[in-house]
Amino acid sequence: MQRPGESLSVDDVEVLEEAATVDAVEDIDIEEWLTSQAAQSDTITTVEIDGRRVKIALVDEGEENRLLRQSRRPAGPGSANPKELKVDMLAYRRAYVAKSLSKANGRLISPEDPRLLKMPPGILTRLQQEIQRLSKYELPERRQSDPFEFLT
Repeated sequence: MQRPGESLSVDDVEVLEEAATVDAVEDIDIEEWLTSQAAQSDTITTVEIDGRRVKIALVDEGEENRLLRQSRRPAGPGSANPKELKVDMLAYRRAYVAKSLSKANGRLISPEDPRLLKMPPGILTRLQQEIQRLSKYELPERRQSDPFEFLT
C-alpha cells in the first residue's frame, strides 16, 4: 500500500499506462448514424414471460417524454409547493408498458385497462425491463437474493 508522499514504482507506472489504453474508435457520418438510430424506433421483438411469448416494441425518446409528462400528478399538500407536479411512477410504468404493447401489437392498450391494473407487479417490472433492454438502456445486473438465505 502506497503512503502519501511516496512515489510510484516502475511497475505501478506501467500498470497505470496499460490501464489507460483506449480501443480505437471509428469516426462516423453523424447524419447516417442519426438516421440509423431513428430507424430503430420501430423495433419489435418477442419475449417470454411465464412461458408465453409477448410482443413488445421499443419506446423511443419522444414517446418516453410524452409518457413522463402524462404521468405527472400534483405533489400534494405535504409538499413545499402544493402546485408542484411529480411523476407518478406507478402510472408511468403502466403507461410505458401499455405504449410498448400497443405499438407492438397494432392496437390500443390503455394504461387503465383492468387487465393491466390487475397484473402482478413482478410481471409488469419484467415487461418494463425487457422493453428498456430493447430500448438500449443499460440495466445493471442484480444478483437475485435468496429470501431464505439467513436460514442456512
